[in-house]
Amino acid sequence: MPGKHDSMDNAREITASASSFERNTRPFAAVFLFSVLLGLFQVRILSSPLRHIVSDMHGYVDRAQQLAAGMPAQPFDIFYPPGTHYFFALFFLFFSKPLALAILAHVQAVLVAGANICFGLAVREFFRSSRAGIGAALGASLYWPLTGQASFFMAELPFMLFSMLGLFLFARAFNGAQTRLSLFLSGLTLGTATLIKAQGICAFAPLPLVLLFLPQARAFRSHLFHLCLGFAIPVLLQLAINSAHLGRAVFFLSANDAFNLYLGQSRREAVGCFDKSSGYFYIFHNNNAGLDYRFLAPEILPVSILDREYFRKKTAELWRSDPMLQLIRSLQNTVELFEINPRWPLRNIPQFARADLIFQYLFFLFAVLPAFITCAAHLNSRCLEPYVVCAVVPVLAVGAVSFFCSGQPRYLLPFSYSFILLAVPFYRALFMREQVAPINKALHPPANTQRLCLAQSTMIGAAILIGLFFAAKAAVKTAYLSRTPERASSLQDNYLEPPLPKESLAAWFEFGRNGHLVTVKHLTQPGISAELSGFLTGRPWPRAVSWHASAENQGTLRLRFSPQAVSKIALYLTDGDSYFRASRIRSENTDVIAAELHNGAWYVIYPSASESSAGLMTLSMQKLLGRSVSISALAVSR
Repeated sequence: MPGKHDSMDNAREITASASSFERNTRPFAAVFLFSVLLGLFQVRILSSPLRHIVSDMHGYVDRAQQLAAGMPAQPFDIFYPPGTHYFFALFFLFFSKPLALAILAHVQAVLVAGANICFGLAVREFFRSSRAGIGAALGASLYWPLTGQASFFMAELPFMLFSMLGLFLFARAFNGAQTRLSLFLSGLTLGTATLIKAQGICAFAPLPLVLLFLPQARAFRSHLFHLCLGFAIPVLLQLAINSAHLGRAVFFLSANDAFNLYLGQSRREAVGCFDKSSGYFYIFHNNNAGLDYRFLAPEILPVSILDREYFRKKTAELWRSDPMLQLIRSLQNTVELFEINPRWPLRNIPQFARADLIFQYLFFLFAVLPAFITCAAHLNSRCLEPYVVCAVVPVLAVGAVSFFCSGQPRYLLPFSYSFILLAVPFYRALFMREQVAPINKALHPPANTQRLCLAQSTMIGAAILIGLFFAAKAAVKTAYLSRTPERASSLQDNYLEPPLPKESLAAWFEFGRNGHLVTVKHLTQPGISAELSGFLTGRPWPRAVSWHASAENQGTLRLRFSPQAVSKIALYLTDGDSYFRASRIRSENTDVIAAELHNGAWYVIYPSASESSAGLMTLSMQKLLGRSVSISALAVSR
């Protein structure tokens, strides 16, 4: 009875297939559970993300709450890519804020574990080896800077999950498993990752290249449409949402692209934007500024942070003024992206900085160096495998982005998986003795002289690549330091020369000197007096101009004089405890932002007609940056 035997054979195949699937799944499930436990240890024992809701994390949480509450969109809501807001809002829809944040803190551990296991599954598909996939997932789980991201409510974790899921689906399609559907879902997940972080474009970039140019993908070339369609759906949807918010057609996912461009190209520690019409003040810091990279002082601009055209023009002005300097600055941005950074990525957990640094060195030794060997082997054999393209192109793309924007290591961190992926064939050939061409020939050459030469040239090629990498970094850093003088404290000689005619100087007041709030240094015209409200005598700074009066948030200066007796005044501000102090000064006809004050600056202010007639000028001062509003002197011209 053939039919009966056929059905029995099919049953055995199904049973064997199910048993094989179970055997392949159990180790991955164990690694997933292990990774979750590491993440929970991070968020519950080492450092909870509830302790670090600051800066952009605060923005993600606040906007998610507004979305869940159905509040109308504000223009600033399109500054960030919106994917993180959408994801966090799901929790605020169903839970109160304290409970939602508590649940989300634990979900962070699941996100990092999910990213690790999706990466392991992608490795399994690329190399058709469960052992390779399990080893890669385990290695990613043990790399603490990746797991440490669970301590922050940031975009990196959901981005890593969606980008690794997209990579797995692409590798699955490459092996012929439901090719059209897998490619479509791969594009869809990477498009979603792009809504979370714009670097999703870097993660997506290698996939069309593989389908278009690698001979191994010739059979799948006709399915490129499905990949691009999946990627386009979330991207086009968000473009439509942004256009609806702004009331006009726009073609950007988030409005921070031009701002980030200027922040990186200006090499400022921070760039702040004060929109006087709306009263909104936003400032963003270059997170590399705490290191010895010689950044310029923070800059405060009187413009909306959403004015993309303004920042594009400012960046163009920098390149027109000194193209060579800007080229060096841009290359320095890229160098910083690949630096081993003692403060990042675990920026808010300084007690673990040393351990984080050790892990970064170990990662370089056990992942980056083998990745160089893999690349050298493929270059030497003139053969590119799909996994090489999928690993190398995103890293190169992020490096290209950092050339124009800042090179913060957190931008490269989600692409640590690329280095692990490139290291996999090295360890397979080294320990498992599996035939992984072409690297297997390099590590285990047969007694054939030609292949032995191939192995030697591969190792020499890897050494050359590493040498070029470090030589280029050193050359760029040397050129940058030669063109960027070290920022030093001057003697503040400008204090002795206020920008007023000496012959018309009517009064000179000093604030906070010798324990007195107001001291008269010079007075030639009677009837002039100055009084401060909201200010206290400040502790002396170790500077030439050490005295100052300080107000915690805002204060007022009133200058009284005889009507029509004053033509202009000059206010001296300085900063002795940081490079970050910035203040807003307002009078009837003046609204100025005082910044870059470390070496002192005079600000000339003219009285309005009504102030001159009344014999009273009132200056209100508001802190924008720094610990306080601080003023040191006032000169008056008749």
